[in-house]
Order: sequence, then C-alpha cells, then structure tokens
Amino acid sequence: MCPGEYALYRKALDNKGSRGLLNYAISGPCFTVVAQGYTKSPVDEGCLALANIASSIRGMENRERLGSVKRGKMLSTKLVSQMESANTDEDEETRERNKAHIEKVRRQIPILDAVLANPREIPEGF
Repeated sequence: MCPGEYALYRKALDNKGSRGLLNYAISGPCFTVVAQGYTKSPVDEGCLALANIASSIRGMENRERLGSVKRGKMLSTKLVSQMESANTDEDEETRERNKAHIEKVRRQIPILDAVLANPREIPEGF
C-alpha cells in the first residue's frame, strides 16, 4: 500500500467487488504498518488520507449472515424428530437421558427463532 496514491483506495470503496478486500487490508496489519512507520515524514498527507479512508470503512455496517442460524434451526428440528422416533430403548435410564438431550435441543429452537426474527438483538444463551 502506498500512501501517496490514496485516490486508488478511495475508488475501491465505490467498487462493490473490491470493497471487502480493501476493508480487510485497511483493517488488518497492512494499514497499521503504513500509518505508523513507513511514510516519508511524521506528517505525511498520504498517511492522513489513509486514516480517513479507514475510518469511513470502519463506519460501514456489515449485513447479517443468517445462513448458519437457519441451518442450525433446520438440523435441530430434524434432530429432535429423529431422536424422538429412535427413543425406544428398553432401558428406562437411557430413555430418560435421551429425553433430557431432546429437551436441551428443543430449548435452543426458540432462541434460533428469535435470532432469525431480529438479528440485531442477540438473546440470552446464544
């Protein structure tokens, strides 16, 4: 990254495809090295411009990625139904232990529903 060519980074913010890579580069160790040590003078204009770009990127808001939560809910529901149908052991102790496992999974399903309904508000226990 070269601080003198900061217009290049500003253009990358407008390009949706390269925005993620730029966000990674500026938020990661690259930016720290450029901003803190490898500039021509202590008050390098390029360094200040990169700091402004970094602050605008950090102000962006990432969208929620709920795919894993949806899969978790689907698999939890499927697991409960499979465990209930398979819980036909002769041993009473094993049946009770399996029922306890089923209840634990069942308690997670409403929490997953709450996350899917409002991803910004993470409920207790998630």
